[in-house]
Amino acid sequence: MPITVGIIGHRDAVIKKDHEKAFLDLLNSIYNKFPNSPITLFSQLAAGADMWAARLFVKHGDENNRDYRLFVPLPMPIEDYMKDFSPEERIEFEVLVQKSDRCFELDNSDNNLDLKYRNGGKFVADSTMILVALFDGKENNLTGGTADIVYYKKNGVFKNDLDKTLSSSTGIVVELWCSREKSSNAENISLQLANVYKNYIKGRVIEKTLKKVDFGNRIYSKLKTKIEANSNTLYPNEPTSKKQNFLKLSYGLWDSCAEYYQKKYFLNLKLLSVFGLLLLVFFEIYRKETTDEFYPLVIIALAIAIFVIYQKIRGKNEHLYYIENRILAESIRVQFFWNKAGIQEQVTKYILRIHKKEYNWINAILNAIQGLSYQPSTRDSIDFDGIEKYWITDQKEFFHSALLKLDKRRNFHRYLTGSLVGFSLLIFIAIFSIELTGDYRAIEPSLIMVISILIGCFILIKGYYEKRGFNQISNQYELMLNVFKATESKINLINKSDLPKDEKEKRIKNLFFLAGKEALVEKGNWYSIFKDKELELEGI
Repeated sequence: MPITVGIIGHRDAVIKKDHEKAFLDLLNSIYNKFPNSPITLFSQLAAGADMWAARLFVKHGDENNRDYRLFVPLPMPIEDYMKDFSPEERIEFEVLVQKSDRCFELDNSDNNLDLKYRNGGKFVADSTMILVALFDGKENNLTGGTADIVYYKKNGVFKNDLDKTLSSSTGIVVELWCSREKSSNAENISLQLANVYKNYIKGRVIEKTLKKVDFGNRIYSKLKTKIEANSNTLYPNEPTSKKQNFLKLSYGLWDSCAEYYQKKYFLNLKLLSVFGLLLLVFFEIYRKETTDEFYPLVIIALAIAIFVIYQKIRGKNEHLYYIENRILAESIRVQFFWNKAGIQEQVTKYILRIHKKEYNWINAILNAIQGLSYQPSTRDSIDFDGIEKYWITDQKEFFHSALLKLDKRRNFHRYLTGSLVGFSLLIFIAIFSIELTGDYRAIEPSLIMVISILIGCFILIKGYYEKRGFNQISNQYELMLNVFKATESKINLINKSDLPKDEKEKRIKNLFFLAGKEALVEKGNWYSIFKDKELELEGI
């Protein structure tokens, strides 16, 4: 997956060597700090700043033999877009399109030209982790202008839409201020950007985005077989386009990473519980039954092992990484099937809608993936049966099976903890009975030791059970099961109805959207709950 950079700017921007240096410094910093990641530039190739940045980007990549990719999203048909180009601009536009990896027209039903340009700028802003703006830094009320898009990227919403949403994801804009040829007071504007990366990216949430992408690209070679296998579970044995394959591989990557960290976290959690149990047993035996010098050494070794495992769990954040990768994978799953169904919606509108700013990196990655895999609407037939089979039915069966497994585990834990409490009570009764009938002092210490061990085991198992979050997971799985069961049921009712085929497909398509939306909202709630569920040793 590439790191995505976007460019917007004035058509009459006065571009100087300082601007070129700042732009190249940014590219070099990204390339050097994240060597496993290609860089994709999103540019609409409008005359002026857009075309300048694309030309410089392509040249820099060719001269340095770097994996640079150019994406050209157009807000209108190409001939309409080039109408106001000069002959020289038209030639350069065509040359850059030829050198681009993708050039495509965005879906846009607006007849208003300003709204078309706004739609194009919004797509560039959404699809890029870092947006570079070459403009004079002045706000205006021009719809679709550079200042309009800069405001949107910074605030996650257009200025005239502030009352339409409570949720928004803010983004990074690298502002390269410049003069304008047509300005009546075209003063020189100082860039004041000796180090663009340090001033705009280092230490901010966006840096986590870039690190996460680079990590994914680095680990791909290590888990390639697993990633490809997991990606094929999304839509197995069915033909998909190149853009859909990118989504499948993205799903496989984050799904494999989630499984990897989940296994490591649960292994360490089990080791912590086992060593805790052994420590309890050896300590009670040493305290009640023996003074052998061997026992203190074992107790110290076990205590050190517990401390090391505990610090490893806290320090490596494996639980957090599992949750982060899982939320990415599940969001991509919805995006994949929405795209397959021809639903032009972004998952970031519904996942983590109202959230802490520190979560913005998740939306940045998901938006970039959607931009990179964007598929304009077509009249191609939609595989409704395949989407229902591999998404709706598959998820319903998964959550049904997972709930059964969870119920077995919960019942086993209840039986085990109940047995421990029951045995403890029986021993208490035995001690009381012996006290009434005769001398019990010879066996009292051993019985009390056994009670202590049983109670300690009860606490350890309860702590493990709570840390695994079986109750919360069960509730979430039940909600997800109900979502997909209801969707499948309504699809069956629609298919059995006497509605025309077009109307049936329209309604089923809307059900796909609603199922995805509900799944995203629920996954976002799950992430918010479990993200801060840190391991504690209190009570153990």
